[in-house]
Amino acid sequence: MSIYVNLFSTVLQMLTLFLFFHSLVNGRGMNYYMYNSIIKYLYKIFIEGNHPEIMEKITKDKSTNVIWHRATVTKERRERLNGHRSVILWFTGLSGAGKSTLAHAVEERLYQMGCRTFVFDGDNVRHGLNSNLGFSREDRKENIRRIGEMCKLFIEAGVIALAAFISPYREDRASVRRLVNDGDFIEIYCRCSIEICERRDVKGSYARARRGEIPEFTGVSAPYEVPENPELIMDTGDTPLENCVDRIIEYLRERKIIAEDRDRNLF
Repeated sequence: MSIYVNLFSTVLQMLTLFLFFHSLVNGRGMNYYMYNSIIKYLYKIFIEGNHPEIMEKITKDKSTNVIWHRATVTKERRERLNGHRSVILWFTGLSGAGKSTLAHAVEERLYQMGCRTFVFDGDNVRHGLNSNLGFSREDRKENIRRIGEMCKLFIEAGVIALAAFISPYREDRASVRRLVNDGDFIEIYCRCSIEICERRDVKGSYARARRGEIPEFTGVSAPYEVPENPELIMDTGDTPLENCVDRIIEYLRERKIIAEDRDRNLF
């Protein structure tokens, strides 16, 4: 299989060069639509043909001969300017568990305290950054990888990044944790029974999934791996929203991520 993977990778690179030079000869520049159609077709063949390792070989480490430029304005300097530390608050749980609702409520409280924040919502990012991803195991992994990298950039900018994603697989969540320094990733498990989640489901997604209309739906036809050692567990099924927000704010103060007094700079 390794020979097959390398051969396919070489052929694809040659095809890319052919398209590029062909477009130059014809004076039109890179024919993006032609290239994109071929790539999508090949992707469809090999992903749906149970050969994801081929696409991984092709798409891995494309950026070569690049050097990380170290800025003089560092994360630590931005944190001092903001008056609080920057971390990732990662809300995970079943669809309907209240992840986005809680994340936005925590952001509102932090905003009122003068903190720099931003919420990455699972549905919102699929309208733009991740609009080309589906819900297969491979696409879910790539979805979380991209968001993890975005969150890393935001905390480098001194911002508290709140990410609300089902993120059903432990390894995917662990991969985001490994992107940042120890203590900069705070996993918040929004624990809620699937029965309550289904009652909250105004879109009827659970019912459609049970009828087989939505494939690979977490909790019905796809697994959810419960966090083993999250920093916080919020029982969002029966705990009032304000109480959950209070506990998270209390935790951030205990960890000295934000100041005890909202009017006092942490530094």
